[in-house]
Amino acid sequence: MAKYYFSLSEASVFSVVGKDATRYLNARTSNNIKELPVGAGCAAAALSPQGRTELYGYFFKMSPDEFRIVIDGGVGDELIPILAKYKVADRVDITRLEALTVIHIKTDEKLAVSGVEIHVSDLPREYTPKSIDIHKFWYPISRGPSMGIDFVVPKSDVADIEQELQAAGYLSLSPQRQLLERIRGRRPTFPAELNADQIFLEANLVNAVSFKKGCYVGQEVLEKVDSHGRLPYTLVSLESIESAPEAPLQTTRVSLADGDEPCGEVVSSVIDPESQRILCFARIKTSAIQSQRAVAIVGRSYRIL
Repeated sequence: MAKYYFSLSEASVFSVVGKDATRYLNARTSNNIKELPVGAGCAAAALSPQGRTELYGYFFKMSPDEFRIVIDGGVGDELIPILAKYKVADRVDITRLEALTVIHIKTDEKLAVSGVEIHVSDLPREYTPKSIDIHKFWYPISRGPSMGIDFVVPKSDVADIEQELQAAGYLSLSPQRQLLERIRGRRPTFPAELNADQIFLEANLVNAVSFKKGCYVGQEVLEKVDSHGRLPYTLVSLESIESAPEAPLQTTRVSLADGDEPCGEVVSSVIDPESQRILCFARIKTSAIQSQRAVAIVGRSYRIL
C-alpha cells in the first residue's frame, strides 16, 4: 500500500518544561536526552529498576527547556506519574496536552495536508520534528515496513484532515491492518507489545537505548544483558507457513516444531486478509532463535520474519 493513514486515537501528547527538564528526562529514560540538540528527537523508554518497560515513546526537544513527548497508548493521566516517578526537587512541569492527537500518514509522494506541503523524498532522519505552529508538528517515523510521518494536530482538526486525505486517495487502515503493518515492519508499540511483562531489550529497539550516557533507572540490568548476551526471551515477528481460519489468542503457547517443547507465547496476532496467513508478535526463547529451530503454534509451523 503506497498511500494510507490512521489515527492513533489512544495516543497522548505531553509537554515537559523547566530548567531541569533535560537533566531529569536523561536520568529517567533509556536514551541520551542530554545530547539531543534543539529540533531533534529520539525514541526512549522509562524503565523499572529491573529493566522492564514502564513507558515507551518519542521525545522531542522543542527549545532548551521544553520537550514534547508522544506516547502511543496507555491511560494518559496514568502516564504522568510514571514520567515523574523520580522527580523530587527538580524544576520540571509535566502536562498532558489533551487537545492534541496523532495521525500517521504513509505515502511515496509529495504530501499536502492541512496547509502543509511535505516532500517525502527530503524527509530528515527518523524522529526529527518539524514545527508548523504551537499546536502542530510532524516527524518521520516507521510504523510498518517503510517510513511515514506522524502528524500531531488538534483533535478538532482530525475530521477535516481525514477528509483531505481520503479525497487525495489515501486509504484509512483498520486496527487489524495497522497491526499487520507493524508486525511486518517489526515495530512493536506501547503498551500492546512493550510493557512490564518483559525486559526492554527483548524488543531489539537498540536505537532507543544509549550505552554511553551514564546512569538512569534500569541501566544496570540493560548493561548486564548487553555485555553478557544473556537475554532469555526475544520479541519476534512470525508468519504461518500455511493459511489458517483464525489467529491464535494472546498468551497462546509457542513450541519448538520438532518436539512440542514450549519456548514462548503469542503477544498479538492477526490474519492477513490476502494470503490468509497468520502474523504475530511472539516472545520466544532466545536460544530457539540462535539455534534457528522452527516453531509452531497450535500445530501450525511458523517462520521468523
